[in-house]
Amino acid sequence: MLRSGHARDTDTLDAFRARFGTEGTPGYFAGDPHWTAAGHALAAELADDGTRSGRPTGASNRCIEWPARALPAQGGLVMTVAIVCSALLGLLVFGLGLLVSLQRVSTDRAIGYEPDPKGRLHKLVRAHANAAEYGPMMAVLMLLVGSHDPASWMVWTFVVATACRYLHAAGRITCATLARPNPLRFMGATGTYLTGLTLVVATLLRL
Repeated sequence: MLRSGHARDTDTLDAFRARFGTEGTPGYFAGDPHWTAAGHALAAELADDGTRSGRPTGASNRCIEWPARALPAQGGLVMTVAIVCSALLGLLVFGLGLLVSLQRVSTDRAIGYEPDPKGRLHKLVRAHANAAEYGPMMAVLMLLVGSHDPASWMVWTFVVATACRYLHAAGRITCATLARPNPLRFMGATGTYLTGLTLVVATLLRL
């Protein structure tokens, strides 16, 4: 938001006028949900300064346009990261599913798997099942939180949550046996619970 009396704010206001105070451009619409709070504040200051936003005035027949990209909201970045992370979670689920199918073809086993915690098919099936259990819900929560213009630190929550899902899958596939604890599985599971609960709370706080 602009603060009157500061040279930097005055420069920003002048730059806005120079760029968007053109003839015939679409006017400012106060009900547009895509405008940032800073955009509303600056448009209001322009109105107070004698320039009516979006409508011709007696002193000037110029119109003001403030597109959403003029002062980009932090929420745009957060939503972009949420979409990318959701896509990566989808890639994990479908990628593991493909590996399971290829392993079944190579071992000529159409259904089920040997209950051997050291078996590759057993590891792949369990990794895919776990990814399918948590990945979709985490993707939904990321998109819900990201669509409500959250705090910028939520970006790191999305990234850590996605990384933890990949760590957990890697731990299941690369371990010597599923019968013993594995550092990657532990870090992945712990991170999944922590970030997942954070996303749940963040979603509820937006109600």
